[in-house]
Amino acid sequence: WLEGVLGGLAAACTGEKIGGGGEQEGEGEGEKEGTKADASSLAKDLEETLVVSPESTAAKAPIEIEPSRQPTQSQSPTPLFVLYGSATGNAEHMAKDLAASYQTALQSSPSAYFPSVTCCPLNDYKKKCLDVWSAPPASPAAKHGVLFLCSTTGNADAPENADRFVRWLKRKSTEPTRPFRHCAYAVLGLGDSNYDVFCAVGKLIDRKVGELGGTRARSVACADEATGLEEVVEPWVTGVLDDLARVCGGLGATDSASTTSASASAAAEEDSSAAEEKKMDDEPRPTSTQTPIPTTPSSEGVATLRKHLGLAPQDPLPAVPHSCLPAMTSHLSSCEFVRDDDDDHDDDIANGATRSDRPRENSVEDHLTETSGSSGCHFTLTRPYESRILNARYLTKGTGAECARNVCEMMMMSTTTTEKTKHWNDAACSDEEEEATAERDRLLLRAMEMYDRHFPLAAPSNNDADGSNDNDERQQRLQYVKNGKRVIEMTLALPDDFTLEYEPGDSVGLLVPNAPHATRFVLDMLRAHHGILPTQKIVLDGSTTTTTTDSRSRPITVGEAVRNKMDLCSPVKKKRLFLLSQYATDPEERRALRLLSANVNANGNGSGVEETSGRSVGDLFQTYVEEQHRSIVDILKEFPSCQSIPLEGLFGILPAIPPRYYSVCSSPLSGKEVIDGYSFHLKVAFSVVDYLTPSSPNDPNSHRRMGGVATRYLECLCSPFLCNDSAAATTTAIIPPTIQIFPKPTHDFRLPTDLSTPLVLIGPGTGIAPFLGFLSHRRAQISSLESKQAAEVASEGTWRGGYELDPEELNISNSEARGLNLAVDYMRKQRHGEIDLFFGCRYRDHDWLYEKEVEEFRTMGIVSRSYNAFSREEGQEKMYVQTIMLKDEACGSRLVDMITKQMASVYICGDGNAMGRDVQEAITRLLAEKKFGKQSDEREATEKAVEYVDQMKRSGRFVLDIWS
Repeated sequence: WLEGVLGGLAAACTGEKIGGGGEQEGEGEGEKEGTKADASSLAKDLEETLVVSPESTAAKAPIEIEPSRQPTQSQSPTPLFVLYGSATGNAEHMAKDLAASYQTALQSSPSAYFPSVTCCPLNDYKKKCLDVWSAPPASPAAKHGVLFLCSTTGNADAPENADRFVRWLKRKSTEPTRPFRHCAYAVLGLGDSNYDVFCAVGKLIDRKVGELGGTRARSVACADEATGLEEVVEPWVTGVLDDLARVCGGLGATDSASTTSASASAAAEEDSSAAEEKKMDDEPRPTSTQTPIPTTPSSEGVATLRKHLGLAPQDPLPAVPHSCLPAMTSHLSSCEFVRDDDDDHDDDIANGATRSDRPRENSVEDHLTETSGSSGCHFTLTRPYESRILNARYLTKGTGAECARNVCEMMMMSTTTTEKTKHWNDAACSDEEEEATAERDRLLLRAMEMYDRHFPLAAPSNNDADGSNDNDERQQRLQYVKNGKRVIEMTLALPDDFTLEYEPGDSVGLLVPNAPHATRFVLDMLRAHHGILPTQKIVLDGSTTTTTTDSRSRPITVGEAVRNKMDLCSPVKKKRLFLLSQYATDPEERRALRLLSANVNANGNGSGVEETSGRSVGDLFQTYVEEQHRSIVDILKEFPSCQSIPLEGLFGILPAIPPRYYSVCSSPLSGKEVIDGYSFHLKVAFSVVDYLTPSSPNDPNSHRRMGGVATRYLECLCSPFLCNDSAAATTTAIIPPTIQIFPKPTHDFRLPTDLSTPLVLIGPGTGIAPFLGFLSHRRAQISSLESKQAAEVASEGTWRGGYELDPEELNISNSEARGLNLAVDYMRKQRHGEIDLFFGCRYRDHDWLYEKEVEEFRTMGIVSRSYNAFSREEGQEKMYVQTIMLKDEACGSRLVDMITKQMASVYICGDGNAMGRDVQEAITRLLAEKKFGKQSDEREATEKAVEYVDQMKRSGRFVLDIWS
């Protein structure tokens, strides 16, 4: 009322109309639009309401009307739309954080410009947003407010939950409708500069929405995962809402990606938050009904930070002002406990349904996506396929099978203690099954410990010199390095009904649980401090792993939720540390976590953060968290007063476990081998992540062994196959070798349709994996088709390797048969292009992957040349694939000839930290020297070479698939 009364008074004093259609709260039905207010009556009411004594006026400050609340910018009749496209969860989490922050702000300031907020995936635009966007606002100058947050996956591909929206933007039929003509918008793009195309989808959305009538509130902001998303995300979040409200209210656009808000509302919120933070620091604030956890004056985490900063044990940690803390709050998900008698969602489980065939609450449309091969039923992140592991082998030559055999023996010995673990993949719905799941976790943990002992990465700390010579020590150190490099090829079953298809170049997403030790710690913590049992049932609301409109999912146990629904093992982000600090009951621990979460400037200091003994706090987060790969579980252990956090708090700050993507290294056309009754399967190859963190004298928990959550788990599941012992397959009755998967098709990383197109394949390390699929596919394509196979092609339309048919059952005439024979002759005579393969690894005798298979392809004539680089061979120069290109004259000349004369397509796959750029620079340099150098000077030749490579990319002849 106070915000609107002064404007009403000014209008009454000048005799202007007020009331405006009955939008003011408390307006009587008799006040219709167009009526004039009685100025004298209004003045009398104001006098009676606002009259105060002189003493009270002297004690009170005048009321300031916030600029964003002026009557010229009345409240929007439509909500704020926050739409996201996310592949790994980052954009989704940011969008939900932003929506939750605005929703929280509405509680303290109901008159904010947007009355509510709608947050959803981009693919839900049609059913949740389009009708509102198409309707003109009440005021001609007003706009609907829309924020887009979208990542770029693969090589400029849209995420799965945004692909339909992007296709809609591109359609020619969309342009005439101009669906965004009544909208103002801003775009935050997320990408990785290691990829050749950076933030392509975010930039595309920004451009197309503008072309379709949208009014840009600020320029597109591009956050780089390679350098840290927070550097761009935090400033964007801080000011984007004010900028959007200004444009939507008809006050003009601010076309800057770095503009920060200077409005009084932001200042007031800052002052309020700062006062609240000061109060929090002055008075410990328990966040649960449990008794505050007593802590020593210097917990392990606080003591370590003091050492990093050079502080004495009695010195306080530096204070952090609110302005240096992360801007966003977080409500990623919530949970609600349910009674057993309320659980009516699991009747199908009691009747024997499995996770794969269990009916879903959601509509089919929410789950469908196009796979690469057909348009049948499909599996996605939210509806994965429960695949069985059919086979596995070590690709690294020096990796023995002894440990896998010992793991299998350990599991077989456990058969006598439990027979209940065979159903652990299904949702736990009883105490017995939760106990069996806990036993499964203990077995996995023991298996991982056995692998750690068998493959040590460093000598034991108490291993003194035993008189061994330098050569023995060098060989031992070399063995430690090789122990940390284990590569596995795994064969996964596919459904027989063609509902999950793939092509060479596609990836497959795998869903894995948290590490057993992390799960067990959190479950024990919840039991100890809150009395929560793993078997209690909860319902998750707003789960970050679903895009369904029905936010309430089926009830699950606390054990399943902790194991599968929250990310406990990834390095914790600054924002999570700040949110966790609010649950700390110890003031020093709370201050330490705020210090770790502080945002710092380019000089390494946060504005207003206290200096400590002349040392900067700028690298504290990197040194303590990122370099040591500390997770939320590590933080909870080292800052124990935070263990009072309730289950709801954990779901509020932790994201979902991101899926892991692996390139397929097989072809759907290669053979029909039946494995354990499965006719259709695919293969993936992955490196087992296993390493030591850096050593630090100030950190007692540094130099610790870290393992990949997914790859260590998969290594344990693959143990029965890795041991090369058929009898060990009985262990699958204890821990079923199954994994949830879903396809991730690619649009660019595809073989050319013309078999005569030459190929240059560059894949160091596991980057060679998709090229094994390419080579197998090319071999199947150029192999002569038998008449029977040709008849099957004619009968089925598109032969996909299934439906064995008897030629006698095919009703074809002699002329048709002659036509089929002509097709066979054509395939036999068709020329196929040459293929050159570049591969690199460290050691010739250890991680030369697929050496035998590549040699077979060479013998068959599929591969014309293979170039191999080894970077750690003793007594030899370090060689990388780009080194061979530049130093081997014959290789460089042939490469340029294939690219420029034979019009070969170039494919690069592998680790993107440096390899992708280095290889691209090497090819550009060769083109500048050997193609353009003779007619131009060095600078002009380089420019022409760069443009030539860019043109290859635009035409699809230069394709990259790299990862960080």
